[in-house]
Amino acid sequence: MAVVHAIDRRRLVLAGLALAAALALVYAPVVGHDFVDFDDRVYVADNPEIASGLGWDGVRWAFTTGYAANWHPLTWLSHMLDVELFGLEPGAMAAANVGLHALASVLLLVFLARATGAFWPALGVAALFALHPLRVESVAWIAERKDVLAGVFFMATLLAWLGWVRRPGRLRYAWVVAMLVLGLMSKPTVVTLPFVLLLLDVWPLRRLERGNLRARLIEKGPLFALVAASCWLTLRVQQAGGAMRDVALSPLDLRIANAITAYATYLRKLVWPSDLAVFYPLPRTGLPESPFGLEVVLAAAILLAISLVAFVERRRRPWLAVGWCWYLGVLVPMIGLVQVGNQALADRYTYLSGIGLAIPIVFGSTELGAWVEERLGRARAQIVLLPLAAAILLAFALASHRQVLVWRDHVSLFEHALAVTEGNYLAHYNLGTRALTSRPPRLGEARRHLEAAVRLDPGYAEARLNLGNVEWLEGDVVRATELYEEAVALDPFDPEAHLSLGTARFEAGRVGESLEHFERAIALEASNARAH
Repeated sequence: MAVVHAIDRRRLVLAGLALAAALALVYAPVVGHDFVDFDDRVYVADNPEIASGLGWDGVRWAFTTGYAANWHPLTWLSHMLDVELFGLEPGAMAAANVGLHALASVLLLVFLARATGAFWPALGVAALFALHPLRVESVAWIAERKDVLAGVFFMATLLAWLGWVRRPGRLRYAWVVAMLVLGLMSKPTVVTLPFVLLLLDVWPLRRLERGNLRARLIEKGPLFALVAASCWLTLRVQQAGGAMRDVALSPLDLRIANAITAYATYLRKLVWPSDLAVFYPLPRTGLPESPFGLEVVLAAAILLAISLVAFVERRRRPWLAVGWCWYLGVLVPMIGLVQVGNQALADRYTYLSGIGLAIPIVFGSTELGAWVEERLGRARAQIVLLPLAAAILLAFALASHRQVLVWRDHVSLFEHALAVTEGNYLAHYNLGTRALTSRPPRLGEARRHLEAAVRLDPGYAEARLNLGNVEWLEGDVVRATELYEEAVALDPFDPEAHLSLGTARFEAGRVGESLEHFERAIALEASNARAH
């Protein structure tokens, strides 16, 4: 029978306020941040549905759209509420993200404290979750509102489940279902939640006894049905929106190899969170015959070794096995076996999965602390251990603060990405496009970055298109036309590429051919006024 522990509410309130205050200090610079031209404008700033604020038409749109290859109506509604309250003010929207992250952190603290009865380890896990630099991308990036909002409902579902375990009933189970549904409507990555609840039955709830696995699965049946429906809907929306990567560009062996190295890389970034970037490029061309090189083999060996230790210690230290399985399992939808986008990994993918690593680290440290106390005595041990724990959290907080500053604007974000990664064609593209669209255009800078993007990824149609725009503005119409032709050949479904090539054909007097491209642009994007 599971035991739900009573924890001093005053202590929880004080700890929660301390966490919120620490996050306010770490993330204070976001109030002066600008939108970045990487999803922020597509999602929010240039989205007329969001800019209209909260209304019945917006609610209808939020629940029926697959805009930006996503179905997350609650996230859209939260952005609309921001506009209703603050207008299109990026600093206020980012501050709202910070508030949601603080709420998720406090809910995690309350859940772990009540489930384990161990207040200080629970606070340690919540603090590590709240203050770690890997969280910055999810919090400081306005377009990643879906991460922090889903995080709130993820933690709320855990607390609701704890209430149902303590005293089962239909209304309590309905509350669990409601929190899960709200989480799925925020971001479908919470599809792993029933799996996490099953892990919690092992530890700390200790409800999984010999012979009752079937009963534990049956009680979660409605939850598994909900996440199965969410998976089906998400795949359909992402396929329709063109977010699913071409399998020819990401063969299965490459995806498996990348998944193995990503798991190991996230481990390294948890311990030593350096070189964090908004985009880590996945190889797109020139793939090796076999991607299973030494790096992949070493990563696989590390993962297998930790898994073996967790299995051997599963009875004496169940928090190790549960935390490790949490980490591995919650990352599955984002690990790249089904590739969405061109990133090899992303800091935001650790938002919920990283809790699984924090649990064994903190509870293992507690066990180590008890061993030190036995040898030094309680007073001497605390003189050593408490400052050490505080120093580690302070170091993570300072590193997070520095990473927050990276997100202050578009140029800062992608210049940092270029500095800490290799072969980052997307960073070059974004910097080149910003230079091209500035007033007046900085054509030399735009050319340098866009040529680098094309060199690093010859199949990057958008980079060729904008490089063609540079040539056009510099008066080399022939070279611009060649680049437009290449862009159309690489991506025949891009209306802007057809529009540019049609314009070039028109200027060259080839009116019939230009008409074909203008008509194709309109067929692809009926609202394209310039094509009309």
